Amino acid sequence: MERNHEQEELLLQQFFNQQRFDVEDNGFSHRVMRMLPDRARRLNRLWTAVCTVVAVAFFVAGRGWKAVSGSLQGAWADISNHDLMYQLSPLTIYMGLLFLAIAGSYRLVSKS
Repeated sequence: MERNHEQEELLLQQFFNQQRFDVEDNGFSHRVMRMLPDRARRLNRLWTAVCTVVAVAFFVAGRGWKAVSGSLQGAWADISNHDLMYQLSPLTIYMGLLFLAIAGSYRLVSKS
């Protein structure tokens, strides 16, 4: 049975090798591939912009700054009520937050 299978595979391979023909490309594939990334990149930027506008609109409509402010105040209260306050100065915390903001901004800009 295995021998039959090998013979069939060989016959099929010979048949397809005989029927093979090449189509001239004339640079068509290169032109298509060159155009794809630009279109995809533009669509990606457009989609990112639309999602950003929607997210900002939801943030403003839901008064998101109050939630962020409350969370930061709660975090600050937790930090000041623990021994962390003696280990970390406010300057250290502000510098850490500044670093996170800069790193996040850089990441957003570098993805564009």
